[in-house]
Amino acid sequence: MHRAAAEKSPVRRDRRPSAVQPAATARGDGHDRPVAARRPRPQGAPEPLRWFAYIVLAYVALSLQVGLGGFLAWRGASPNFVLIATVFIAINAPRVPALLGCFVLGLLQDLLSQQPPGLHAFAYGVLAWIVLRHQGLVYREHWLTHFSTTLFGGLIQAAVFIAHGYLRRRIEPAFANPNAAAPLLLAAIYSAVAAVVCIGILQRLKRLFAFRPSRLYDATRLRDGHGLRR
Repeated sequence: MHRAAAEKSPVRRDRRPSAVQPAATARGDGHDRPVAARRPRPQGAPEPLRWFAYIVLAYVALSLQVGLGGFLAWRGASPNFVLIATVFIAINAPRVPALLGCFVLGLLQDLLSQQPPGLHAFAYGVLAWIVLRHQGLVYREHWLTHFSTTLFGGLIQAAVFIAHGYLRRRIEPAFANPNAAAPLLLAAIYSAVAAVVCIGILQRLKRLFAFRPSRLYDATRLRDGHGLRR
């Protein structure tokens, strides 16, 4: 009797999903190979720089430098709009796009100026490298960050120009160094003051460049022990 009841009772199936599910496979060459799952992008993670917006920014900065640099000159110094654009890129963009973008901006300014090729590119590359080392520790929206970073970049540029003139004069005694220290330092201060307005406007348009929206990604990386390097 118990045997008949056992035969009539339906088979109980476990409807619970299995804890281990087979990995997805792809067929292409006759063999099954696992397909790696795509990791979701962390909240606030940097996205690739939109290069079309960068090209427009570079064009506007170079145009302002060539067109308005002479009209805004004061005691031989004029604001450096390309330096301001470089600071904007350096404090917002991820590591590789920032280094590449700042170097190209300097190279383009070298082509449009009377300086030997490479001076602006080298100065802006050094500035971007230093800023990126501390990018996650600064408040990008504050005007004091814009002022101090641009002033620091102007001092780096002045140091590069003065050092180049000194070394070249040691090699060529007849060379007259056109880069005097006073106009370069005054231009650094002038650019820092102008950066408060210019970068303040650019920060409102940074969504066009696909920059990261906040410091959450930096805080997460610091909490996880990854540091600030990208």
